[in-house]
Amino acid sequence: MVNPGRLPSPAEIRNEFLGEVASRARYLKREEAAVEAARINLKKTLVQQRRMRGLKTANDEHGGSSGIPSQWHDAFLIQANSRPAELRHANGYRLT
Repeated sequence: MVNPGRLPSPAEIRNEFLGEVASRARYLKREEAAVEAARINLKKTLVQQRRMRGLKTANDEHGGSSGIPSQWHDAFLIQANSRPAELRHANGYRLT
């Protein structure tokens, strides 16, 4: 008998017709599907991260792509016509 004020849920109806064992089996299948989906997602993420890490390593070996130059040019080259100068303090004292 079904109370019209409180209709059974689909899970309760399924349990009445198929039994609790079938209901548990269906629940386990859903859980296994969720775990498998998580496993696939994790595997995909790991592949992407490894690919990115591989690209980063390859770029570092070939000059890098970070925007920072791998070789710095010396901006303080000494010109051939330059001469040494004395170092002096702001007050005019000679520094030795």
